[in-house]
Amino acid sequence: PARVMFLDAIGLEPCEYIDVVQFLLGYSRLNARVISKDFIDGLPLKFQAVLLKIVDFLAKDFIGLGCKFRDAPLHALPEIWELRQIPFAAEYPLLRMGNGDLFIWHPAMLDRALEELPHRRLKRFGEEYTKHFSSLFETYVTELSQGMVPQAITEAMWWVKMGSQAKAVEAILPCGNVNVFVEAKMSLYHDSVLLDRDPIRL
Repeated sequence: PARVMFLDAIGLEPCEYIDVVQFLLGYSRLNARVISKDFIDGLPLKFQAVLLKIVDFLAKDFIGLGCKFRDAPLHALPEIWELRQIPFAAEYPLLRMGNGDLFIWHPAMLDRALEELPHRRLKRFGEEYTKHFSSLFETYVTELSQGMVPQAITEAMWWVKMGSQAKAVEAILPCGNVNVFVEAKMSLYHDSVLLDRDPIRL
C-alpha cells in the first residue's frame, strides 16, 4: 500500500526518486549552484525524465514565485521566524532561469525540500498515509537504535519476554546506569506546530 500511494502521489517508483535525490544532493555538494540545461540534456534519457519530473515539483521561475507571494494570505503566514524568514524556500529551492538552467538557492534549502517533498505530496491521504508509513518509520528507527547500541531491547524482544499485551516502545537502549526509551510515531502536523515551544498552545 505504501508503494502504491507513493506512485500515485509522485508518479515515480521510490527507487527512482531515491536515485535522483542522491544525484541532486551530491551535485549541490560540489559547490555548484547552477544545474545547466546543457548538463541535464546530456544525461541518459530515462534518468533525465525522472529528474525533470522532480524538478517540476521543486522549481519556479520569478513570475511563478511572485504569484505565490501575491496569493499568500497574510493572516495565514506562520508566526515562527524560521518558517517566514525565507518564504516558500522549503517548497521551491530551485529557480528556473529563462535559458532553462536551474539555480540552487542554497544546498540546505534543497536538502530540506527533497526530504519533505514525499510528505507534502502524500499527506493528502491522511490517516491511510500515516498508518502505513508510521510502520515503516518505526522499523527504520528500530534499525538505527540497534545500529547505535547492539544491546538494544527491541519491541519484539520485549513482547517475547513480557507477553504481546505488554506496553512497549520501539527500543530500550542501555546506556551506563540509565535506560533510554525510544518511541517513534508518525503524525500529520504543520511545521508551525512542530516548532512551537509554547506548552499552552501545544
